[in-house]
Amino acid sequence: MAKELRVLRSEKEVRCDVFLEAQRKRLLETLNDDMAIVVCAFKLVEVLVELTVY
Repeated sequence: MAKELRVLRSEKEVRCDVFLEAQRKRLLETLNDDMAIVVCAFKLVEVLVELTVY
């Protein structure tokens, strides 16, 4: 059971990384200033909180 949860968690982390990278690229293309970095930081915090909950 623990191994299954670990696999699910690592799959989720990979999906989060891919999602974050896509979001970061989109933000940098559209805003390309300090605001993009701020929004990205908030997204990262959201994902980290989500990962620690599961």
